[in-house]
Amino acid sequence: MLRKGINLNLRRHILPTLYEYLLIIIPVAIYVSLEAMHHGFLYFFKSPEWSIGSIFLSFQAIALYIRNLSKTSKKLNLDFIGIVLIILIIITILASLNAYSSLQSEKDTFTKVLIRIVLLIISTISFFMLVLSSKINE
Repeated sequence: MLRKGINLNLRRHILPTLYEYLLIIIPVAIYVSLEAMHHGFLYFFKSPEWSIGSIFLSFQAIALYIRNLSKTSKKLNLDFIGIVLIILIIITILASLNAYSSLQSEKDTFTKVLIRIVLLIISTISFFMLVLSSKINE
């Protein structure tokens, strides 16, 4: 019975979380798509703007997490928030360095693109984990 309640609660919050995710990532994707039309198809995957998308996701994840939990009577776990903030600051610094190094050279190496994709995936996963967990605890 408890498992069914958790699944129902999770399903109810997935669409609003997905909507918030898309509000952040679609403008970046549109810009990258427009640039890819000019530079070629592969630019869509190699664009340094995906690093900026990672930064947006990181900041919004923690902001939405704190906002959603502050609506509840539950006490915020400041230790957890501190650890998450440190991780997201590291992601932000790495994404910034990745974008800067990509703008400095004409040639994007496989490593730079891989790091960019990994940071975007980590940002996406952390966004869904934080926002969904805070919505479920509302």
